[in-house]
Amino acid sequence: MKKRQWNSENNRTITVDDLSGTASAYDLYVCQNEKQFEPSRYITINARGATYHGRILEVVDDVDLFHDRYPDPSMTFFEYMKSKNPDLTVAYFLRAFDLKPEDHLKTIFKLAPVSPSIEDETGKTFPVTAEQEAIIERFGDTKNLLIQAFAGTGKTSTLEMLTRAYPDRRFIYLVFNRSAADTAREKFPDNVDVKTIHAFAFEYMSKHMKIINPVGTYRIPVFAEILGIDYDHAEVARHILDEFCYSDKMEFEGMDEDVLSDDMEAMWLVDKGIVNLDKAMRYAKEFYHRMENDRIPVTHNFYLKQFQRLGIADKTRYDAVLLDEAQDSNPITYDIINRINGQKVVIGDRHQKIYGFRNTVDISGKFLLSDPDELPLTQSFRFHEEIADLANNLLSGLKDEKMKIQGVASHRDIKTFAFVTRTNAKIIDLIDGMIDRKTWKTVRDPEELFKLPMSITKIFTNRKMNYAVPSDLLFLSQFKSLDDLEDYAKRMEDVELISAIKVSVKKPNSIERCFQRAIEQYEKEADVYLTTAHTSKGLEWDEVYLTDDYPDILAKIKKAAESLTKFVDMQKTSESKQIQKIVEEINLLYVAITRAREKVDLKDVKNSDALFSGKMTDKTGQNTISPPDAHRGSK
Repeated sequence: MKKRQWNSENNRTITVDDLSGTASAYDLYVCQNEKQFEPSRYITINARGATYHGRILEVVDDVDLFHDRYPDPSMTFFEYMKSKNPDLTVAYFLRAFDLKPEDHLKTIFKLAPVSPSIEDETGKTFPVTAEQEAIIERFGDTKNLLIQAFAGTGKTSTLEMLTRAYPDRRFIYLVFNRSAADTAREKFPDNVDVKTIHAFAFEYMSKHMKIINPVGTYRIPVFAEILGIDYDHAEVARHILDEFCYSDKMEFEGMDEDVLSDDMEAMWLVDKGIVNLDKAMRYAKEFYHRMENDRIPVTHNFYLKQFQRLGIADKTRYDAVLLDEAQDSNPITYDIINRINGQKVVIGDRHQKIYGFRNTVDISGKFLLSDPDELPLTQSFRFHEEIADLANNLLSGLKDEKMKIQGVASHRDIKTFAFVTRTNAKIIDLIDGMIDRKTWKTVRDPEELFKLPMSITKIFTNRKMNYAVPSDLLFLSQFKSLDDLEDYAKRMEDVELISAIKVSVKKPNSIERCFQRAIEQYEKEADVYLTTAHTSKGLEWDEVYLTDDYPDILAKIKKAAESLTKFVDMQKTSESKQIQKIVEEINLLYVAITRAREKVDLKDVKNSDALFSGKMTDKTGQNTISPPDAHRGSK
């Protein structure tokens, strides 16, 4: 016998056929002597309609199956097999391993089973990776885990594997919405309670308070009527109320003027002096107390907030609490997670944090109150290495990310295509250019997608257009002119508003036709999809094209931080909103390119060569924010 030198530091997988059944019965694979394979960590064996996934422990050549003692040193291979199966005959043994009287030598792979496996959208299976094994093993140490996972790395599948590996433990898996909960319940084992954060709170709060027909939110006229105030103050007060319910604060006194930062209308009303912020804060507090005193029906956000404020989460216990897509969690979810008694497993991708304006929480060591073990998931089953390289270059160059994504998916034929834009207005541009084609559709409901540019067009550039401006955008008519609105949009650095103004100027007469065509196409089948980067999150296509409306990242960095080195340092030390906004623009590019399974076209992204080539240094080796001389190219 001769033990082969086997370098299995990579995560490749060998796939073979074997009818002997040796793998599933004995965790061994027997093949032609000295048969050459590319050194790999895993092996997938197809046998009699079943599939065995194993991690390769060692490879031994020149094994005489009738005379050499392996894998048990006290008996020959044949005797070892017969000890496991007393009915084994020599004739069957010879047939099973294709042994000839003159040749008993074989190569044997000693294996450890790994299960379950990850299955991608094509049905291809991947065995558990070394990173996933490490997470499952580390969980057994009962310490909190914070898992930094890149796009397409099987975040949810990893959590499912974890729960199956510990069947005697009771888990609560908290998900973002009801649809995700329904999907997860079909996949996760019975030892897992799958709930939204609201459903989790409702289960306990319904025992502590009367909750009869809770409402989603109060419309502004109803809100104003209940308090006897004007609509403008009702608008701002309702926004403050919502933000308080999303926050981790226990009292309204902890709120400040930043509470308005993600609401264009509320900010404008306060900025223009139409609404007094202190008054609006008092009205929000009064409305909350009316729900608290059972004087009006409660909202879903209210009973979630009370669940937190009353400390009920502190009295709940599970063996472990799981939170997926943690980068999209708001502060109240973060606070409740920390209060539940039980081991915590939080998984997310900090580079997919693109909803900062919704008061989401950074995925870092700060997320969990006790110091967690941080573990990575870097193998993406969605795309191949070329797309992984683009993402790595962007993240390492602009965010100093040290970990590297590994693209392990195979190449495929291109069947689906998506235009991924920065703004809704750019989608309208695209629709105008393909209006007579019939194989496209928008990912988002056109009613929402067109709302802002249609409203601006109706108010300022085409008053004859047949469109009713939604109530939440009627405040736009209070701007003296389109120039006045544009000045406001630039001052607020509102990319969506700026682009919507441009569309209303360029397409005042064609935007309505684009709107009608988008509605017609929305319910139809398509192979070309139109979406913003924000809406694309969680989706994927074979080929993705990024449009030209993404901001000039390098120019923004130069204006805010002067140098790339300083910009990277400021990400770690500064709480500047300007820096945070630039980081989110970088994250949007990352989200957009990682929607692609096969190909990404970046030729229209400003300075794409500099951003995605990995060459963000000048001749002296210092970080630079100047693009290379080469022309922008397609990837």
